[in-house]
Amino acid sequence: MKLPLRQHAHLYDPIIENIEDWPISKLNENREDFVNELTDWTFKEMLNRSIEKGTSINKIIENAVYYEQMRIKKDPWKVDPKDEKKWWKKIKKGLVQASIERPESKNLPAGELEKKLLKKIIHRYSDEIVGEFHSWYYRFVSNAFPVLFTFMLNASTGKARERFFGKKRMMKLWEKLQITGPFEKIQQLCKDHTIVLLPTHFSNLDSLVVGWAIQTIGLPAFNYGAGLNLLNTKFFSHFIGRLGAYKVDRRKKNIIYLKVLKDYSTLALTKGVHSLFFPGGTRSRSGAIEDKLKLGLLGTLFEAQRINLENGNLKKIIVLPMTINYQFVLEAQSLIHQHLKDTGREKYYIEQDYMSSTWKIINFIFKFFRVQSNMSISYGDPLDVFGNPVNEKGESLDNDGKIIDISEKFKIDGAYQANHARDSKYTQDLSDVVVSEFLRVNKVMPGHILAFTAFEYLIKTTKLDLYELLRFPEKELEINFTEFLGDFQIVKEHLLKLHKEGKVQLCEEFFGDTHELINQGLRNCGLYNTKRPIRRNKKGNFVTQNLNTLYYYHNRLEGYDLHKLF
Repeated sequence: MKLPLRQHAHLYDPIIENIEDWPISKLNENREDFVNELTDWTFKEMLNRSIEKGTSINKIIENAVYYEQMRIKKDPWKVDPKDEKKWWKKIKKGLVQASIERPESKNLPAGELEKKLLKKIIHRYSDEIVGEFHSWYYRFVSNAFPVLFTFMLNASTGKARERFFGKKRMMKLWEKLQITGPFEKIQQLCKDHTIVLLPTHFSNLDSLVVGWAIQTIGLPAFNYGAGLNLLNTKFFSHFIGRLGAYKVDRRKKNIIYLKVLKDYSTLALTKGVHSLFFPGGTRSRSGAIEDKLKLGLLGTLFEAQRINLENGNLKKIIVLPMTINYQFVLEAQSLIHQHLKDTGREKYYIEQDYMSSTWKIINFIFKFFRVQSNMSISYGDPLDVFGNPVNEKGESLDNDGKIIDISEKFKIDGAYQANHARDSKYTQDLSDVVVSEFLRVNKVMPGHILAFTAFEYLIKTTKLDLYELLRFPEKELEINFTEFLGDFQIVKEHLLKLHKEGKVQLCEEFFGDTHELINQGLRNCGLYNTKRPIRRNKKGNFVTQNLNTLYYYHNRLEGYDLHKLF
């Protein structure tokens, strides 16, 4: 259902009026205690696992020291603590001392000195990861965001001052950012259970947009991860660091850091803190909806749910997929370049891109709201951790709508027990359900179908494979409009069929004139890119100035088998 139009920024009243009563606010009140609890929990878990698997704590610490010193030397950031080099040098000295005292320590269970070093590292990581939440900053941002962006939105007329201060009707922010979903159900579940929001991820703008979508339907602030690279910009660092974000440093790949990060997610969920994370791990490089999710953080949902059941906590972990739908993405060119360069691999990570400075982000936001291009946010149906639908009370339902008990799935011989192999299978199954839900609630926009049809037309007519086509000179490519129109109509009709079957969502332009749908796509597809992926020439045919970005926007419709139409 669409949000009703109301004459204020928050279209639904907050379900918990007092910010101090929000789970994330309560967590911040006891931040130091939480950091210590996380440290103790991770420390105990790592010691137990080292004994079970026969792994050496000495070697784990040695590995962390090596990779951290390499990171400090080769990839330092402004946001890094000033004592990084000195601190890790002390840890290394301590490790050397432990080896002198116990020459065979690499093959023995952890001694007291190794335990002390491990706990120090865990505590440092815990304190770094755990964010802060200040109600004053949240109130300021939540009130300023709609006002500022509404002003930007109406600036496109050239009469922003007259509209903002005069009697003319201002275009409302929610008319630009269209939100759909089962809002009342989500609100009720948020009161009684713990929500984990899983959005698709295409742009650095996503966190801002999702935050607005959360508060718009009256939900309290969510716990979320922010890439440490974003904190390199002073303006965003100042606010993000006070709005509940926990910090994620993708440069750190050692076992200790990754374990602290996972345990943080689990512990926060058991305390009822609503969370959001991008299950794709990072922005979609190809432009397609993520079809392979990162299972690390997703797996913490099962551990948190098991712990809740074990402790007699009736709160369920509720999974809530969401799709964010843009018609153009600022970073499209750099993202697709990386995808094409490293197809099939995810190790290469670009930190310096079109969103690398505060000014570029603000400039993009301003230009985004000036153009006549809508975007949509689609909430999916709430699910339990096994991908079953749930009712308003959070009760799990089978395919026939009957209530089912999921607690037995966490038991072994009648008792709740952790089982990594079992939970890994559960996590993969949940990932598959979330991907299917992404495709179902994805809203196709004019730019998506335009780019898809144009690129598929070029593949069909040139008879080249993907990389041969991408190497082909753009100046020699032209799309005959009459032939294109026939293909476009076939794709449109198939999407309308899928929509009728409940397998995809469509923007309202799909239900009108085909030529107007094409014109909307031309106005918006790749609008911010220097070289437009598709435009009309003097003969009325289509040409491209950048095949790579045309391919990027084409990929948004991957997953629906539309290429078979060609």
